[in-house]
Amino acid sequence: MTIYLVGNAPADFDSPDSSSTVHFQGTSVNSNTGSSTNDGVGMAVRGTPNGFAIDFSQDSSEFWLTYFVKADWSQANNTPLTFKGSDGTDILRFRQTASSSSQIDLWDGSAWINVVSTFTFNPATDPSRFDLKFKMHDTAGVIEVYKDNVLVGSYSGDTLRTSSTTVSRVALNNYYTSQSAYVFQAIYSQILAMDTSTRGVIVKQLEPSAAGNYSGQDSGVYTDIDEVIPTYPAVDQDKLVFSVADAKASFPTGSLPSSYDTGWQVISLVVSPRVARGIGSSVSTVAPMVRTATGVDAFASPQTAPETTFNNRFAEFTVNPDTGSAWTVPQANSAQIGVKVAT
Repeated sequence: MTIYLVGNAPADFDSPDSSSTVHFQGTSVNSNTGSSTNDGVGMAVRGTPNGFAIDFSQDSSEFWLTYFVKADWSQANNTPLTFKGSDGTDILRFRQTASSSSQIDLWDGSAWINVVSTFTFNPATDPSRFDLKFKMHDTAGVIEVYKDNVLVGSYSGDTLRTSSTTVSRVALNNYYTSQSAYVFQAIYSQILAMDTSTRGVIVKQLEPSAAGNYSGQDSGVYTDIDEVIPTYPAVDQDKLVFSVADAKASFPTGSLPSSYDTGWQVISLVVSPRVARGIGSSVSTVAPMVRTATGVDAFASPQTAPETTFNNRFAEFTVNPDTGSAWTVPQANSAQIGVKVAT
């Protein structure tokens, strides 16, 4: 379970309200990490020139993006970040100009135009947090880049340079450390895109910690799924198995520290299981679910499980189904998460 919280914001923070949309959906490109996709919260990219993308739930002309990244590089011309427009064209890029600096360019339909001159963008030693604002407009466009809560680059003016009026995809790309040997490595985590400021928003991931009220699996226990994706090149073969339609499994999770009980607001609770189905299986869909401490169940819309290959499915629960209001931290801590399968 992934919990998005907002609180302890900087003074100039544009605070999200409870109606803020989390445009969050990870779409993996071959990551070579021992699994076929990222889980949206932690993603290592090694050994391949590819990265992965976030496809927005709806195209957006103004949004914020935040993530942590640790990348080891020594070469110029890496492109760690690109925004893809609604027509499929890359319209913005971060381009590394040296081993410890980058610039921002906009595509005008025929060439890349530099709009933000060189700024430090070198998270090689320790993970760095980036918060990025992008507004598309022909006169009042905005680009802002914050590294570890410090503004390191900005631009205002025309950001509407092509026929694209919205962004549909953000690509977080790999880095190469040796151009001759093509050695690649980057590690991303806590990735989030929103329609309001991400500054002051944090992402926390909780794993199953015990058996819950529902145990509809044929084999396996919660300890089979109480970990994140294993460190490359290890491949985790443990799993829960379902073969009966309408079977459910739910699990309590670990809790956020008590320091989050006050001064923080839960803006979203996300359940994202990794699922696959056997060839010819009659169980073909999975619905992520939450169960409140009072015993109220909520199910996301059924999603087709991919055949044979594990992949992520994603559901967002912005309100407590018991109260109809935003989750509190204690309510989120006491909730169970799980899945329901169907034909």
